Amino acid sequence: MEKVKVVGFSMVKPASPTPSDTIWLSNLDLFAAWYHVPTIYFFRPAASIATPSATDLKLSLSRVLVSYYAFAGRFTSSPDGRREIKCTAEGAYFADAVSELSLDEFGVYTPSVENCRLLVPAHGSNPSDKNEESTPILLVQLTTFRCGGVCLAIALSHQAADGISALSFTCAWAAATRKPTQPIPDPSFDHTPLTARSPPMVRFSHPEFDLRGRPAGPKPVSFAYLYLKTAQLRALKASIGGEYSSYEAVAGHIWRCICLARGPAQPDEEVRLLMTADVRKRLRPPLTEGYVGNAIIPTVVVAKAGDLVEAIPAARIREAIVKLNNDYLRSSLDFLEMQEDKRRLSRSAGNFAATDVSVTSWMQLPFDDVDFGWGRTEYVGMAAFTYARQCTVMKTSDGGVKVGISLETEYMEGFKELFHGFVPAQETVHALANGS
Repeated sequence: MEKVKVVGFSMVKPASPTPSDTIWLSNLDLFAAWYHVPTIYFFRPAASIATPSATDLKLSLSRVLVSYYAFAGRFTSSPDGRREIKCTAEGAYFADAVSELSLDEFGVYTPSVENCRLLVPAHGSNPSDKNEESTPILLVQLTTFRCGGVCLAIALSHQAADGISALSFTCAWAAATRKPTQPIPDPSFDHTPLTARSPPMVRFSHPEFDLRGRPAGPKPVSFAYLYLKTAQLRALKASIGGEYSSYEAVAGHIWRCICLARGPAQPDEEVRLLMTADVRKRLRPPLTEGYVGNAIIPTVVVAKAGDLVEAIPAARIREAIVKLNNDYLRSSLDFLEMQEDKRRLSRSAGNFAATDVSVTSWMQLPFDDVDFGWGRTEYVGMAAFTYARQCTVMKTSDGGVKVGISLETEYMEGFKELFHGFVPAQETVHALANGS
């Protein structure tokens, strides 16, 4: 019995004429991964309400693509060889799939290449497919399970949109499905506010773009979700001083636990924590509300393994985020302008050493706004992770956090023990908060 079977597919085009211009891609777009980033949403059957069909989703998608017309286009190259989006209105790929299993029989979703192949259109999980003139920028698969539950997989090219832009699109599509007469917001595809200066003026060092030595060879990788409840999160934050954000505390905690799980290291071995920050409101002037594209930039904390083992360097994590002001960000854009091959500097292209850890915050992403009419999501997250030591941090409904982590299999069990073992006992929260 096939777990999932695709029974049909179509190209969903904008419902009315759209601009036929070309969209210039910024250095941050060109730095982003070339492949599609698949996010999946599971919804339980909702017997008490009318739920959308595949036809409903296609109709609302065609309307939303009038505003988000770039996602109906295709990548191409300018005469000087720079990648860009041609707004061709060719449409988004939409696959209909069914499963003879119920959601309970399918089981709790675990991000993996195998599961991704079942639930995400093929182009969305194949980083080697770079046929830019034929591959749709947006790929969708709706899988209906025997019980009436569904999985909606949305794979969007990272060079067309970052996570914030992708979620704004998804929320607009969900709203258009649920309320067909509701106006659809107009996004901005003008990326020129991120144009580098001429001539470029690099006024800071940019270790976040350093070329790193790659691991000797791939190792088996496992995936896990770990949770911290509200009291545990409060205790963790109190243990490092109390003034740091949930993300800063959890990112540092993950970094330290991975370093320890890898086993004894030379005290002076260099270890790095890579994070990603949204620049929309950090630039001067800020980017337009509704900016769609890549407006995120990496930042890095470099430490000695011996120092990290002793304590979470929370202050340095904060410094790496706070330093991202307009001057620093403009210098970053100019630095990328001077790189002939921007993509080779990114983690997605393999520029990620065995001692590097990536922790991305999804804390502020409004996943609760993704309501197509099926009700609250049963699960939302990445369909697959692309490399080891890649982590995401999300809020949970009870005020805690959910950590998704891919890690070399040989280190995973040790990491899990450290992750929970190093969180102060809940009964010590009050004492820690009061300095006793």
